[in-house]
Amino acid sequence: MAAATFTWIPAFRAVAAWLAGYETRQPELVQILKDVGIDAGLDDKDGSDQTIPLQAIDPFTFFCMFMKYGVEKRKQLFARLIEIAGLDVAAPTDFDGVPSANAMKVWLFPFQRDRQDWMIPTLWRLFKTARSGLDADTFARALQIPGTGFTKLTQALFYIAPERYFPIDTQTRPWLQAIGVPKPEPTLPAYLAALDAVRKHSNQPFAALSLAAWEANQASLSTAEVATGHPPATPAPPAVKSSNAKPAMTTQPLNQILYGPPGTGKTYATIDKALAILDPGFSGSREQRKQKFDAYVAAEQIKFVTFHQSFSYEDFVEGIRAETNATTHQIEYSVEDGIFKQLCNAARRRVLQSAGKHIDLTGRRIWKISLGEAGTEEGIYEDCIQQGLALIGFGAAADYSGVQSRQDIASRYQQAAGQVDASDYPVTALNTFIRQVKLGDLFVVTQGNLRFRAIGEVTSDYLHVLRENDSYAQGRKVNWLRVYETGLPYAELMENRFSQMTIYELRPGSINLDKLAKLLAPAEAAQDNAPRVLIIDEINRGNISRIFGELITLIEASKRAGQPEALEATLPYSKDKFSVPDNVYLVGTMNTADRSLAGLDVALRRRFVFEEMPPRPDLLGSVAGIDLSQLLSVMNQRIEVLLGRDHLLGHAYFIGVESLDALKTVFRRQILPLLQEYFFEDWERIALVLNDPRKAKPHRFLSKLEHDEHALFGQTGLGGGSRWQINTEAFDQPESYLGIYAQTGTAE
Repeated sequence: MAAATFTWIPAFRAVAAWLAGYETRQPELVQILKDVGIDAGLDDKDGSDQTIPLQAIDPFTFFCMFMKYGVEKRKQLFARLIEIAGLDVAAPTDFDGVPSANAMKVWLFPFQRDRQDWMIPTLWRLFKTARSGLDADTFARALQIPGTGFTKLTQALFYIAPERYFPIDTQTRPWLQAIGVPKPEPTLPAYLAALDAVRKHSNQPFAALSLAAWEANQASLSTAEVATGHPPATPAPPAVKSSNAKPAMTTQPLNQILYGPPGTGKTYATIDKALAILDPGFSGSREQRKQKFDAYVAAEQIKFVTFHQSFSYEDFVEGIRAETNATTHQIEYSVEDGIFKQLCNAARRRVLQSAGKHIDLTGRRIWKISLGEAGTEEGIYEDCIQQGLALIGFGAAADYSGVQSRQDIASRYQQAAGQVDASDYPVTALNTFIRQVKLGDLFVVTQGNLRFRAIGEVTSDYLHVLRENDSYAQGRKVNWLRVYETGLPYAELMENRFSQMTIYELRPGSINLDKLAKLLAPAEAAQDNAPRVLIIDEINRGNISRIFGELITLIEASKRAGQPEALEATLPYSKDKFSVPDNVYLVGTMNTADRSLAGLDVALRRRFVFEEMPPRPDLLGSVAGIDLSQLLSVMNQRIEVLLGRDHLLGHAYFIGVESLDALKTVFRRQILPLLQEYFFEDWERIALVLNDPRKAKPHRFLSKLEHDEHALFGQTGLGGGSRWQINTEAFDQPESYLGIYAQTGTAE
């Protein structure tokens, strides 16, 4: 492993010294962030909750804006900053031992709407004193600012003066505790006391100790330590490794809705929105972005659903489903997770144990196994994981060593437990476990029939394991390749749900081998707590109260798991305690023509950020001498006057129109039917939108037919009805379309 170089330290010192002159030039700092290539997280909110450009910033937040990105992106950004600022220092080539900033909580201050005048000046004052000696009052005052917590503040202090300050965060706390330094209270005296204790423990620089703490924290999850049941040794400074392996995160809102009339590219834009969340640094052609998007869908990090009038809570969160028991062939009812609950459970993924080696699936058979009954025999599962075993409870605790056939198993079982038929399922399970499972095969440990929580490699033949308190005496040694803190949804691995049988083979077509390979890939641990995106198309077409139920509160950013105001609910069917992770993103689309924004569920309005997707005539060109941009603009102006802006026409209808025939098809099959729907077949107003009254008759799309009321009805004055017909020949003539946006016309 290469030695750490800590090239970031002189670069950070130079940037900190340069920042000292910008307290009264904060708008310039914001502009510099834009100039170096940071294009997200620079929008403020005023008292009316309107988006405004950020004009104020503190030096700690300035650093955090760089540290929210992955390592390679940081290198580029700092190199550009050093160039723009004219600093006489080399750009950093590593970030060993320096913690990443939380990309969802970058700022150390709140939006302008909640910001008080003293907050940002306090952070500047702390920055200045920190470079010579911290002031207790300023330190305490800074911690009162919403957005500035003790962890974030100690990380930021470490950025600007790594020789003076040490970060107290989730990566360093276990190491500090191991060397006898308790978690300090969020006060300056307690923090300084912790720094003194670290210095007494080691004379290494704080940057090296930060890296050592991170490495020790990772080592505590090593396979050998957990599988053998031995606790990790007291961490010691190990070989260096970059602490910046976590994926780049995003400043996208947790809940957002793209709204606009039909054809404005809302669903099209969800691909870019999802990628901005999952891979903020990715850029490429539309084809490349779609390929990247599809890869995330295949990896279950993106799910897509369309709301409709019949969509329910049972589809979205959880509900009771009927299934046939594979053993008894009887109908059984079980609680099945909906798409949102599945996504949330997957988002909570944390690998407790990882073998960290490549696993070739070729020639291996894969078996589903239950290690005790989920929820009632958790001790069996825990023992298996700690001891590197798989245990099943059939067989009356007898020893089945040396059996050569299914009949041998049945005979020995009968001797131990009395009357047993060779066709009974316990004999089948024992025969599978003892004789059919081979060395190198894989076990997938289930948690009920909807989740799995561990994957292991069989490393021994049958073992008889004597236990004092239960009958789980039939064993195989197992190298646990993956152990998950929370069971993952079956869809992360399977094409269908697990059966309740204790052990059976998972065959191709049932198990998705590509998904299994990804779960077992050496880099899989990097997907811990990876963000997940649920795209909800036509979100306003569903009954929001019915679909979200109690979760409408839990999706709020401040109510997410891990937040100070976090909430959890007891779900009605499973009785599970449930909360929404803060790495689950909801991206909705809303067609304003389906329902006006004014009538939208207020609960949804308050919890989502709304982004308008208006028609973009400027994206259109000309065809056959017809200016499509002007044509769309004028039609929309008329629709807005006659009906309102929720029912405009989107530019997407005309994207790709390159001939008069194509334009004719769009008008005949899409535009005219949509106008009929908008205006409830009020042909007078449809004709106004198309400017037909000012066109020559051959160029009118719609024609009003004369009729003789007396001939039709035998009398006159029956309500002044009218008859209209579509002039099909008009669609073939450029003048018909040109006449839509002509200011004057010659009616004949």
